[in-house]
Formats: sequence, C-alpha cells, structure tokens
Amino acid sequence: MDTDTILLIVSAALAGIGMLFGGKFLIVKTKLKQLASVVKEGSDVMKALDEAGEDNKITAEEWDLIKKEASEAWAAVKLLLGIKPKE
Repeated sequence: MDTDTILLIVSAALAGIGMLFGGKFLIVKTKLKQLASVVKEGSDVMKALDEAGEDNKITAEEWDLIKKEASEAWAAVKLLLGIKPKE
C-alpha cells in the first residue's frame, strides 16, 4: 500500500467516527432540551402550589391550574423517557 491509500483509509475512518459522534451529539442535545423542559414544567407546578398555598386554602381555580401544570409536567417526563401516548 502506498501513502495515498493509507491516508484515504484513515480519512474515511475519521469521517465515519465524526458522523457517529455527530449523530450521538444530536441525540444528547435533544435529551438535554427535553430535560430542561421537564425542569421548567416541574418549576411551574411548584410555583402554582406555592401560590395556591399562600392563604392556606386552595380554590377550584387554583386546583385546576395545579392539575394543568402537573399534566404538562407529566407529558414532558413521558417525552423525555420515550413513553408513547395512548391512542
């Protein structure tokens, strides 16, 4: 084998490794965005609970808001874990 052939093989191998890691990076990037969404939704639930508990009473409107925020947080968790929605 001459030098050009060896360089071609090494270049092809490095290109393949680059594509593999590039694909893995996209997967990790997506999961990090989903994790950030879970944290934000969890924060929204905690905020709704805190605001509802300030007067030691939870009204129907506050309860509906808590349920809505909890539902959104659970949807974000399911997306992160890859759980398919029921059809």
